[in-house]
Amino acid sequence: MPYSADIRELVQEHHVRFLRLQFTDVFGRFKNFALPVTELDRVLSDQVVVDGSVFGLPEMQEKVYLRPDHNTFILFPWRPRDGAVARLICNGYTRTGAVFKGCSRGLLAELAAETGTPQQLAVGAAIDFFLFHVNERGRPILTPQDYAGLCDLTPLDMGENARRDMVNTLDEMGIEVSFSHHGGAPGKNRICLKTDVMAAMADKIVTSKFVIQSVAQRHGLYASFIPKPFKEHPGAGISLFLTLREEDRNLFVDENDLWGLSGTARAFAGGIIRRAGSLTALSCPSVMSYKRLYLNDRLAPVYAGLSLDDRTGMLAAAVTGDGLALEYWIPDATSNPYLVLSLLLKAGMEAVSEALDRGVLVVDEPSSDDRRQSRESLPRHLGAAIEALKGDAWAQASLGELIHGLYIQQKEREWNSFLAEIHPWEIERYLP
Repeated sequence: MPYSADIRELVQEHHVRFLRLQFTDVFGRFKNFALPVTELDRVLSDQVVVDGSVFGLPEMQEKVYLRPDHNTFILFPWRPRDGAVARLICNGYTRTGAVFKGCSRGLLAELAAETGTPQQLAVGAAIDFFLFHVNERGRPILTPQDYAGLCDLTPLDMGENARRDMVNTLDEMGIEVSFSHHGGAPGKNRICLKTDVMAAMADKIVTSKFVIQSVAQRHGLYASFIPKPFKEHPGAGISLFLTLREEDRNLFVDENDLWGLSGTARAFAGGIIRRAGSLTALSCPSVMSYKRLYLNDRLAPVYAGLSLDDRTGMLAAAVTGDGLALEYWIPDATSNPYLVLSLLLKAGMEAVSEALDRGVLVVDEPSSDDRRQSRESLPRHLGAAIEALKGDAWAQASLGELIHGLYIQQKEREWNSFLAEIHPWEIERYLP
């Protein structure tokens, strides 16, 4: 990590006038405090103090100290160079120097340190989002920017200019993009980030979401990560491409295996499948998330399994620019990547250390409806997912009582609020 002196040099070299201290709350919301550069000494001595409530813990008055990770120093390229704005991503700490139990980024760092192996989980990410028009007040309306299809070109693809600016901005901020294209629904776009070590990728995901929305606003649009705005079209998710590496070797590859998967890959996949319920609760955090996970022409992940020939399993074997990977594709981008990656890492590495053999993990194309019904399904709605998380002692121990309890409390409240609503479908269905 760079020393504080290096940050001072960067601030002077780039004429920084404002600093943004950014962090992520329990529910994946990216937040920040803006400080003038005259407060740099306080920032670098970890003396910026906030209430625990800003991490998503209502009414918590415990003081939390923001400790910036110097490796996350980045200039915002859309700000003027004379009077630039820079950011630092922070972890939360208590007065005694312990990691704040409500800091999901700190949790990820702790679980990564606990593995105690030379193996590193590398992650690539494909982020879906919708571009919507806005009204005269700048509020988004459910009118997509275009009605193009998968990988269409201009003039059908009207998001090309905004998407190009997003990619260029990410590149200026040191976030490498492998490719981007129009998605398979009106207004849907995808940006794919190159593989990086797990902790860095979590930072890149939250930063990319922030950049995508900022650039869209400059184009007079609203970028949304809403998972399923249109009933008749595919929704938006975020695929995580997982590879376990030791130095330059991909431990998930076995060229002698029929599908190219090593025993390590199968064990890692088995560990994730074993924790499918709790992982789904974190990966799919909204009522709408489960509208996307609805079986439709083999295009939706609905089973706790590894797919090789179809797309109905929570995991798929994928070939990427970095070789064979396990694609975990049930999350949507409204989830907290620090929490999701924390549980993916722990579930997978525990299974690898156990040499877990889950038997047949493959979800083949079913030959009948009976076979389809006999498989272990993922939770079908938010209520079921939260019940799975609530009853999982492993998840509670992994997340800690504070995050585990708060997440369940807030999501139960959200689910109960949804259940209390009367929906237009119900009126149309039952009124006659």
